[in-house]
Amino acid sequence: MHQIHFQESQIRIKLKVEEDDGFFLLHTKLYLDNKEIKYSSNWQLWPIFAYNTEKNFVYLYNYTQVYFLSRFWTGSPILIKEQDRIHLLNLFYKIEKNVSVDYPDSFKNLTHELTEGDKQIYMSEAGDFIIFTPKVNYEDQLYDVLDSDQYLYEEIDGEEKIVVVGVDKKENFINYLKELSGYFENSYNETGQFYISVSDFVRDAWFLSFYESCREEQIEIFGQEKLNNFKFNSNKAKVSTSIASGIDWFEVDVDLSFGDEKVAYKTWIEAIKNNENYVKLGDGTMGLLPDEWFNKIKSLYKISDNDKDGLKINHFKYSIIEELFDEVSDDESYADLRSKFESIKEANLNQAFDIPKSITGELRPYQLDGFQWLCTLDQIGFGGCLADDMGLGKTIQMISLLAYQKELNKGTSLVIVPRSLLFNWIAEMDKFCPILNYHLHHGPKRGQIEDITEHDVILTTYDTASSDIEYLRETTFNYIILDESQAIKNPNSKRYK
Repeated sequence: MHQIHFQESQIRIKLKVEEDDGFFLLHTKLYLDNKEIKYSSNWQLWPIFAYNTEKNFVYLYNYTQVYFLSRFWTGSPILIKEQDRIHLLNLFYKIEKNVSVDYPDSFKNLTHELTEGDKQIYMSEAGDFIIFTPKVNYEDQLYDVLDSDQYLYEEIDGEEKIVVVGVDKKENFINYLKELSGYFENSYNETGQFYISVSDFVRDAWFLSFYESCREEQIEIFGQEKLNNFKFNSNKAKVSTSIASGIDWFEVDVDLSFGDEKVAYKTWIEAIKNNENYVKLGDGTMGLLPDEWFNKIKSLYKISDNDKDGLKINHFKYSIIEELFDEVSDDESYADLRSKFESIKEANLNQAFDIPKSITGELRPYQLDGFQWLCTLDQIGFGGCLADDMGLGKTIQMISLLAYQKELNKGTSLVIVPRSLLFNWIAEMDKFCPILNYHLHHGPKRGQIEDITEHDVILTTYDTASSDIEYLRETTFNYIILDESQAIKNPNSKRYK
């Protein structure tokens, strides 16, 4: 076993054709850096590298096809037969960008390059991929741009010549396709062919851009009618999204069409369910859903209540709608929520609020934080949930907020509590804020309050509020405060509604 050493220098190859008394000779040389390697049994050439047995040095090739071409490296020139000339020309056209190739004009003077002709692309299917074959139509003769072996002998001006697509025309056509898509560029660089998966071809309606670009370049496209599984509608999707609202939900309405073909809700929602970004239209074609919209509506679908009429979103998930859609409808409820969220951005969240002087008790630090938080929510027009553990003094924090509202002359608030907490609230208000003017609305003889707005607080129970809902709803209260709010946790109950 011998230790070998990989070297940084790479081996390159050079091909040169020379004419000698009417014959053509092929000279093949290998170089290490700029120094020619003399043909010797000390060199062993392998598919990936060359090995110098004398020095135990290993060298990589500067081009992957050097090993294939090294068959011409024999230490002496090779006589080129006339029938082999077309094959060598074919080879030279393939490798001349990566390998030094030199031959006299007399070696190629039979070659006739096509500089005219119409560019065409032929589409075909292979499994989940669509293949695009660029061709040049010259006098009803098709020449495959990618097939360098398709060189033909034709009689032109009384002389047999090898007919090939001009290098410039070929390179321009190939470069055009490579620049159309990264998928095209990768497939060509890896295989010498242009192909793209069906899913990538239809993603975000890219095929529409492809067709439009080809039309601008006057490139004809053939074979679309032979694609068995996909018949594409040539119109881009037109989508508009609007929002309507109920008491505690938003309904998302989507208007989707492709030209004159409108897409029903059940059709596109089925596509969302199946994670398919296309829909079958009434005319039998396939309509492509734009990727950006598809991903947004799919995210919305995941957090919505889906019924036969549309998507319904809970009000509490407003921020998701706002995040997904820049422009929706001017629905009043939605606009109100948007306004409140905008007010959050503009609010001074560091503002300190003083405890009202009417509060006679002293709040603990965490209770002061709770009061500050409640006042901040009040400033931006939001409600909130105060969820401190039992016994930590949530009631005094709410009483402090009610006292703050009294200072601001905000009007009457409604406090709804379990019957067992009625007298606790009365005792707490009397103790910590005696100036709060409250009215107890409870009991069989409660009747109607002569003037609700004369009171700072109306105190009642859940059962009483449910019974007197028609009466109470006539008043617009400043705050509605629910103590032990788990009492309305069932959204289907009469009490909740």
